[in-house]
Amino acid sequence: MLHGDDPQPQIEALLRAAAALACDMAAHVDGEFILTGAGTVWYDVVCNVWLTAQKPPRCRIVIRPGCYITHDNGIYQQAQDALRARDRIACDLGGDLSAALQLVAMVQSVPEAELAIVNFGKRDCAFDAGLPQPVAHYRAGKALPFRPGAYTSSEVMDQHCMLKLAPDSDVQVGDILIFGTSHPCLTFDKWKTLLLVDDDYNLQAELDTAF
Repeated sequence: MLHGDDPQPQIEALLRAAAALACDMAAHVDGEFILTGAGTVWYDVVCNVWLTAQKPPRCRIVIRPGCYITHDNGIYQQAQDALRARDRIACDLGGDLSAALQLVAMVQSVPEAELAIVNFGKRDCAFDAGLPQPVAHYRAGKALPFRPGAYTSSEVMDQHCMLKLAPDSDVQVGDILIFGTSHPCLTFDKWKTLLLVDDDYNLQAELDTAF
């Protein structure tokens, strides 16, 4: 349950029902009972409801938010912002999640003053929950000043992305753009190998996705 009008009460009701079902099943379980759930959007609510709900004896609660592996710049970030807005404990914790999957692409063409064509498309990344958006800009190996909103992904085709440029944007053929993704799970499954880089985008290792 990600959307809808005021979904949190529905989530809480589902969690209470799951805890009650666990109590009904407890007599059939030897040893520790594992009660597990959650995703990236509601893991704080899962903790808050299940910690106070009646549970089987020797019950272990395990939450499973996917964002602890790969956060993003899209729907996961929106979910994290909502979590921090509703949960005081989350606000008190040090640090925060940061995006861990980015797409590196090259500007292939600038056919119009306010349009650039970039060499990635639907075959390379998720596009179901928002298009990848630029987060950094490089030219000849050097970082250029980046102004959020100066260029925006507006459409994606099989192998190309259309980038809408602000009138004063400085984007040239051959420039390298770094894109933040949304819903990284559906980007993972398009690649057999991912590249692990440091903060300066120096290659550190190759990672097998095993999809």
